[in-house]
Amino acid sequence: MACRVCLARGAGAFKREMVEKYSSFVDVELLLKWLSKPLPQSFRVNTLKVRDPEEVIARLSDRGVRVEKLPWFEFGYRVVEGAVTKSIEHSLGYIYVQDGGSMMPPLALEVEEDSTVIDLCAAPGSKATQIAQLMDNTGGLVANDVSRERVKLLVYNVQRMGAYNTVVTMMDGRAIPRKTTTRFDFVLVDVPCSSIGEVRRTWGPALKWSQKAVKGFSRLQKQLLAAGFELLKPGGVLVYSTCTFDPEENEEVVDHLLRARDDAELEAVSIRGAKCSPGLVKWPGGEYLSELKRTARVYPFHNDTGGYYIARVRRR
Repeated sequence: MACRVCLARGAGAFKREMVEKYSSFVDVELLLKWLSKPLPQSFRVNTLKVRDPEEVIARLSDRGVRVEKLPWFEFGYRVVEGAVTKSIEHSLGYIYVQDGGSMMPPLALEVEEDSTVIDLCAAPGSKATQIAQLMDNTGGLVANDVSRERVKLLVYNVQRMGAYNTVVTMMDGRAIPRKTTTRFDFVLVDVPCSSIGEVRRTWGPALKWSQKAVKGFSRLQKQLLAAGFELLKPGGVLVYSTCTFDPEENEEVVDHLLRARDDAELEAVSIRGAKCSPGLVKWPGGEYLSELKRTARVYPFHNDTGGYYIARVRRR
């Protein structure tokens, strides 16, 4: 199948194999049309440093920045006019520039104050510092990543945002259950992926996409999700998330966990104010447990964000 919008940013911007694959489970013309649009800048006000978000919004407004609130997060905003990346508020950690869709996985986790949390693949720290904010700097948060360069950025952002309940570690997330007996109330597994949901921000993923790479990511993701689930206390909650659309990296990974663990129970993802589609239970490349419809696919055309997949799992 050829698609007219494939040429939106130059011939071959979207690979034919990817377009044909995606056409089997989503309105691909609509999806690629939205992926061809620039991503609007969004940010959240950091209530660890600013107790009244309106003060920050007023300061930005005085400098010509016009915003609108995101309906799914009370401290989230979309920039309508102007820019905030080089603002003093950004430098001081009063705000964190973050796609509105990226704010959804921490919200789906529904962390509680005074709880213990681990973010298994935390760099650069957008979701980890949001979790610290949702915990109001109480309890304990472990923000882990495997890359030294990425950990440097993670440490910088944790410090900039004033996330004092957070400890940064550098380790392969798959090895953590073997290294510690500590188990957590909440676990976020926001895995490395093919990142097609990021195409509105950067075209690199569209150029690098291949079915071979998708399968490689899927193997890694299954291992990371299994490790993250092992780190849960009984009764604890895990959120698995990606920024891509390929079922092998999304429903297939969660399906693999549910079939392997009798104590894993899938719960419905519900983020008030955000639109989404239910997870796939069948497509030409595979068939999954019926529970997978409780997961969420967030396409760019739903909320004018990037693209995401979110699943919520409880350990019985």
